[in-house]
Amino acid sequence: MNETAFNELAGWVTEAGLIGRTESELMAGFCRRIADAGVPLARALVILDTLHPIYEGRAFRWRADAPEAAEVLDYGRTNEGEAAESWRRSPFFHLLQSGGTEIRRRLAAGDPADFPAFAQARDEGVTDHLVLVHRFAAESVIGEMDCVYSTWSGTLAETYLGRDAGRRVMSGRIVRGVAEKIGAVLWYSDLHGYTNISDNSPPEQIIPLLNDYADVVVSAVHGHGGDVLKLIGDGTLAIFPADNREEACLGALAAAVRARKDVVELNGKRAAAGLPTTQLYLALHVGDVFYGNIGSKDRLDFTVIGPAVNEVSRILAMSRSVEQDVLISASFADALGSAMRRRLVSIGRFALRGVAQPQELFTPEPDFEIL
Repeated sequence: MNETAFNELAGWVTEAGLIGRTESELMAGFCRRIADAGVPLARALVILDTLHPIYEGRAFRWRADAPEAAEVLDYGRTNEGEAAESWRRSPFFHLLQSGGTEIRRRLAAGDPADFPAFAQARDEGVTDHLVLVHRFAAESVIGEMDCVYSTWSGTLAETYLGRDAGRRVMSGRIVRGVAEKIGAVLWYSDLHGYTNISDNSPPEQIIPLLNDYADVVVSAVHGHGGDVLKLIGDGTLAIFPADNREEACLGALAAAVRARKDVVELNGKRAAAGLPTTQLYLALHVGDVFYGNIGSKDRLDFTVIGPAVNEVSRILAMSRSVEQDVLISASFADALGSAMRRRLVSIGRFALRGVAQPQELFTPEPDFEIL
């Protein structure tokens, strides 16, 4: 985080506190701004003791895959039963007993997972885990309210590989050639006229443009249960695991609706700033793919392969010629319930390059919404 971003964050925290933002709003706003500034923050937890006859304290939990709000949890007494045992094995208890203020474990670099909480974090794909205790001054202590506990977790593996792939790699699934056959909804999108924009815009505007539109797509996909596998120039390849195909297709459609709306909002902001704008082209398909480590002995890639991946890329290529910003395969349409299926409009059958049989393609109605 650079100095400018740090000063902006400090200013926001000060203003938010003065105008009376709730603890949940403060937590979520702080964490979002930390992540937006480039810190690979995956999750955070802040705990405060309270003066309450039943609850010992309140916890605020934030996750990067649900960035708009912090979950609020009240917890009971930690001085009896299983709760007491769990508390005594926590890094917080260790810091209180030792008088320390900080424990950090760089789990991806081989630091020991010497508390159960660290082992659990490692198994969930966390690569860097920081635990802090901030003690109050003596005159500010009220009963057991004497400090603030917090944990902050980063996960570079998920940031660079995608959430699910990052978790799989961190759990040890790194053998070359080992791939799992899964059913998945495939999302493949890119930007309209990107080549023309890149040819006619100053070079220093291109990466911010890609970041702006990628943020829209990634947020929409993650917000509806999908996982982004690849950012390929202006293109994005994502999957929605399809244990239940109808639910996965509905999730992908909801992500598409959100992305459309967010692109409109983004374009308004960029146009007002005199920056180039564009639109999103999207193809949605469903099928079986092989998901795993593929590549050479010196360079592996955790990705998906199979005919369905080729088909979704061919469907996306058709979007320009048929002048539709969202194209949906027949197999995707068939996986939807009948009510939602009726809200798709057939645009005809097309021969897709490299695909043996012509495919019927669909697009949503103009006012399509996920209710």
